[in-house]
Amino acid sequence: MPTDDRWSQPPSQYGDEARLRPGSHRLGPPTGHTNGYDHCRADDAAWADHRSRHAAGFRRARPAPWPPTAPPYPPPPRPRPPAERQSSRHGRRTRRVPIWAFVVLLLGVVAVAVGMKVVPTPSTEGQSPVAEEAPTPEPSPTLEPLPFRSAEVTVAGVDTKGFLSWALLDQRTGEIVGSQNMDEPTTTMSMIKAWLAADYLRRATESGEAPSESKLRDLEAMIRDSDNAAADRTWRENGGAESIKRLVRICGLTGTKPPARGYGFGYTTITAQDAVRMGRCIADGRATGPKWTPVLLDWMRSVRGRGDFGIGKALPGAPVAVKNGWDIWHEDNTYRTNCLAIGETWVMAVLLQYPSSGNDENDLAHNGRVCQNVATLLLNPEAS
Repeated sequence: MPTDDRWSQPPSQYGDEARLRPGSHRLGPPTGHTNGYDHCRADDAAWADHRSRHAAGFRRARPAPWPPTAPPYPPPPRPRPPAERQSSRHGRRTRRVPIWAFVVLLLGVVAVAVGMKVVPTPSTEGQSPVAEEAPTPEPSPTLEPLPFRSAEVTVAGVDTKGFLSWALLDQRTGEIVGSQNMDEPTTTMSMIKAWLAADYLRRATESGEAPSESKLRDLEAMIRDSDNAAADRTWRENGGAESIKRLVRICGLTGTKPPARGYGFGYTTITAQDAVRMGRCIADGRATGPKWTPVLLDWMRSVRGRGDFGIGKALPGAPVAVKNGWDIWHEDNTYRTNCLAIGETWVMAVLLQYPSSGNDENDLAHNGRVCQNVATLLLNPEAS
């Protein structure tokens, strides 16, 4: 019968020929073949048995393809890594010394070799242990007390009627304290003139122009004498309501609004807390600029005539810059008075709406005393 190459391969790699019983052996390569089988010795019992089974019709297993896809025998198991050494005494694993310990030791040896100084721990033998004292933190600088402090102020306590609002600002911290209604608005009257002068002088500097001598006299009269004609001219030159919008933006005000179209500067509305913010804005130079701030504050410290009243009278002899405003408000027949004072470390504002008696001089004198009384009540006994 025909013979193909697969069946002529060494029988040790195929089928039942590869599974010889123990003790069997081959005699070497076949000298001839019949049906693809090797010839063995006739006295080989295993072979004789196999041939008899084949002759009886036993079907021979089909050999695996060549080359083989898997080894005929399972591969030997891979050697496992050696287990960690165990202590024969206690049965616990002995931990290896980490590599970084050798590195630290090596660096220490090198450091000593190159001359790095090691400070020894002082001996404490025979001494009682003493806890190391922690460094004492430096105390934060304590601010000097202001000449005023927060206190309760009532309408009856200062002998007046109507609307009363006040606020006190610490220029060093920006903190504001005041009455419960310090965020309620009222009209500014002439108090706003301090801003009108500051706005004009700052804008002149920004445009690179120097105010004329006549304009400086105009501004000085507006502050020291509360000259309304000078204020009207400055109001128009500043752009009217645009000047108040700049005040709100530059000084960070929250309750101030410009007057309605066609109305003058005195119809601007402001709150007590915004009034002290405006005063701080003037004092720190944001409103006027570094060149003209000292000039404006000097004008406010030398107010004369009817406008010289109010908060500053509670601190006689102190360098206090003031700008007050007053007038009768015919819409509700109240005499409205606003007092603004700027000290070295503080700003105070008192806003009033007093039922008018019909006498301008008496109403102004009354409100002037009320501003002074509020400041007196707020005087700080701890201030030097």
